[in-house]
Order: sequence, then structure tokens, then C-alpha cells
Amino acid sequence: TVLGEIKPTQFIEMPPMLVNIVKQFTGQEPMLSLVDECVAANEIENVLDTSIAEGYPYADVEEMGMSWITITDGDAELAEKTSKDLAASAWTKRIDLNEPVLSISDALKQAEERYVGPKPEGVENFMPTDGSALATPEKNEHSHLGPIVLMDVGDNIGGGSSADSTHILKVAQEMGIKRYLQSLYDPDSVEACVAAGVGAELALDVGGKTDDMHGEPIHVVGTVSVIDDGPYEETRPTHGGGRFYDDGQRVIFNTVDGMTILLTSARSGNTARAQMYSMGINPEDYRVIVAKGVSSPRPAYQPIAAEIIIVNSPGVTSADLDTFEFKSRRIPLYPFEEPVYPA
Repeated sequence: TVLGEIKPTQFIEMPPMLVNIVKQFTGQEPMLSLVDECVAANEIENVLDTSIAEGYPYADVEEMGMSWITITDGDAELAEKTSKDLAASAWTKRIDLNEPVLSISDALKQAEERYVGPKPEGVENFMPTDGSALATPEKNEHSHLGPIVLMDVGDNIGGGSSADSTHILKVAQEMGIKRYLQSLYDPDSVEACVAAGVGAELALDVGGKTDDMHGEPIHVVGTVSVIDDGPYEETRPTHGGGRFYDDGQRVIFNTVDGMTILLTSARSGNTARAQMYSMGINPEDYRVIVAKGVSSPRPAYQPIAAEIIIVNSPGVTSADLDTFEFKSRRIPLYPFEEPVYPA
């Protein structure tokens, strides 16, 4: 180093395994304990720092997968041992780190079964003020109340998806689910609603227009209730500390079968409840809310949710990695193959 006080020596261990995107939330198991182990390793004498990299499971590169880096003060053997010990611990949890999540139909059925009713007005689950997302908020007498929030993993806007997936909407419509809330990117439908005006009744084919991976347009009949230019501000905790947002011109469309759809002309995620409040919509009043993402909507919706359900929906960011054709990844690599580790 510049001061000559330490001699950083590092080692990286890359076990042949992935952690699925739906298991990468560090506020709950199995990642929670792995992060705790990594933090504890920093207290080992001569260890300067340890880091865990979950790895992006959609990155089709040879380095794809989890890794651990340990930096010591001149002790190469300790750096190697620490990284390998941490990786070995994760290897014992490889099944949990890639556990399948619910299908769309099963998730919607579970949501319908588990919805009890709304929380009292103004009551939320306990959440930290720093914006971090707790996997299991502190329980209170109202924790079981509130909407059931479904994470639409296959249409994760932050991961580069289309924002107009209709896979969950289609099944929800077929099941006749009422008091259902979600957003969809659909400039054409926004334009039609704006032309018709607030209060207009019309039929639309919404969503599913970007590509052939995120469902087909869904026919809905309903009423335009709100038209807005798009910008809004969120002062509550959000993923990444976001505050100022812009959905582009947008409308609220209430269908005759009890669904509320926020139609936007910009691809927008669901990381701030102000997105709905600014349109006169109270998410707390709904039974089922679809949030497009994996972890980023948590700080916004966990305070009001009775439960968050991760959904294995199709799409470019699907949790089902078998739907993708990888050409450059390592072989063998768990969960695609069953490698022997340590070798």
C-alpha cells in the first residue's frame, strides 16, 4: 500500500453453483446466514475484508455464478482457506438457493386463500427507517391483514424486461379475481384512453405488445377514471433511495370485472407506492397486487402487505433458468448439472 502498513493478499473462490435471482434477497434465508458468515469472517485475525458476490444468473459468461473474495494482511493461506470455507458453507445450501417458486395459478390461488381483509387505516407493518427491506417484518396484531403482493419475476423491469407482461393478468382474469391491481406499459392504450377522456367506457386490448415472451394482449372492458402526465414524488423509503419518478402519460382503467390497471407510456417498475397514491389509488384497499420485480418493490409494498409471494412467471427475467439457452457458462454448474465440490 502507499503507506506500507499492510500487505493486501487476496483469494477468490468460485464454486460451480448459481443462486437463483429469487433467492438473492439478503434479508431472508438462505442468503441471510451466508452474509452473516461473511461478516463474521471479517473478525478473523489478519483478515482485512471478505466479500460475497451472488452473481447474475442471466450472465452467459464463464465466470457466471457465486464467488467469495478474502483479503488478508499478507497471509495467502488464510485468504484461500477463508474463501473456501465460506463457499463450502454455501454449497451445503445449494438446493435452498435454487428452490423453485410457485406457478402463476398456484400463487393466485394462495393469494385468494390467504387474504383476510385490510389493515386499519394508517396501520403498517414495522419497517426500518433507512429504507432497507425486512423479509419478515415485526409481527403485530395486524400483520396478517392487508393485500397479498405477487412479485412478477418474469417481468422484472430493473432486469431489462418489457413492463407489459400479461401472464399473471390473464390467469387472474380467468379465475375471476376481484380487487386486483397492477401496472402495464401500453402507450397505445394510454393514447386511446386519453382520447376518450375521463369517465369514458371502452374496450381495450392491453399489454403483451413488446415481444412474444410476455403474453398476449388481454381484452378488457371498463372505464377511464384518471388521466395524468406521469411525474410523481415518493418521500417514503424505496429501493435504491429513489424519489422522483415519471411513468410518462398514464391512466387508471377500472375493468367491469373488478380489476384496476395503471397503464403507462413509459416502462416503469413498482418501487414506490406513490405511483398509485398520486393517481388516487390506495393499494391498501386491494386483495391482490402484482409488483413487477423480485426484491426492489419490497420497501414500498412490504409495509402494507400481509404476505409477499414470489411468482415463477415467464419472461426475459424468468426464475426458470431452464428456459434460457446458455452458450458460454461453465460446465458442470449447479443446478444445471451435479458437480463434485470440493473437487
